[in-house]
Amino acid sequence: MAATNPVQQVAPSAPSTPSAAGSGSYLVSVTSQPSEADAQNSYRALQGKYPSVLGSQSAVVARANSKTGAVTYRAGPAFGSSAEAAQFCKNYTAAGGQCWVVKN
Repeated sequence: MAATNPVQQVAPSAPSTPSAAGSGSYLVSVTSQPSEADAQNSYRALQGKYPSVLGSQSAVVARANSKTGAVTYRAGPAFGSSAEAAQFCKNYTAAGGQCWVVKN
């Protein structure tokens, strides 16, 4: 039986607003979607595609604005330091995924 991994929803009013306490200051964004539900579903699909890296990681979903001003929702695991986030992103990229680190 596959374990379900909770997706933590965080929708700050601005990209620089910190997410929920304990979720980490640095988000490794592995998907960006037009809605929270799409971001959650995309993250779950990526967990299935990259189980060795994402399988045990809970996700934070954060609201952001694209360069054009459109609202998007980023999803990925959060870490307490930029070094931890960068290392995770490096491991995820080595597994075949794409990611970027953003400050929450």
